[in-house]
Amino acid sequence: MRISALLFLLFLMLCFTALCLGAIHIAPADVAGAVSGAIFGNASGTSEEELILFSVRLPRILFAGIVGASLSLGGVVFQALLRNPLADPYVLGISGGSALGAIVGIVVGAASFYLGVPFLAFCGALATVFLVFIVAGGSRGVLLDNSLLLAGVVVNAFFSAAILFALSVVNSMELHSISFWLMGDLSRASLKEIFGTALWPLLFHSPVLSVSSVSWFRT
Repeated sequence: MRISALLFLLFLMLCFTALCLGAIHIAPADVAGAVSGAIFGNASGTSEEELILFSVRLPRILFAGIVGASLSLGGVVFQALLRNPLADPYVLGISGGSALGAIVGIVVGAASFYLGVPFLAFCGALATVFLVFIVAGGSRGVLLDNSLLLAGVVVNAFFSAAILFALSVVNSMELHSISFWLMGDLSRASLKEIFGTALWPLLFHSPVLSVSSVSWFRT
């Protein structure tokens, strides 16, 4: 409990620091005044600093927090279901498949459609799950304890090579978009994106954790 409180305090400190730093530096006292004014209803919302804080930086911070929480939830679920503390979407190659799907979406122009690139990234991740299962021998009914992890490492290596190849053949504009996406682009963060992204963890948080907890305690 004490560790959780310390981590939450550290998270708040990092959020406050992120509100201060950027292309335009805002003094901590001004940030504290703007935040307190927004909480107690005294903010004007028209100054340049308040527009930067509440229209640009705060949505990105909230968006990053939700994405990070979703990734951590995914890691916990994989560790519980596979009964292995080393399991996570990166080791299993799922993140690589998702990245490759997003790259394909950017190249074919799916970014012009709403949720086009995220949808293809999801399809890539889902296809990777089945691919890892097949490579691990699950289709033949001979799935061993660590075979999924080993198959995931192999699949992840293949996807990493495919991503490097894609980065070497795309044009400069596509390379810029792909690089930003792979690093975690938060430039389009908005209230609509935040609510849409937060909806899925809220819907699946309790049932997924329940299933994974049952699987963990059965070991």
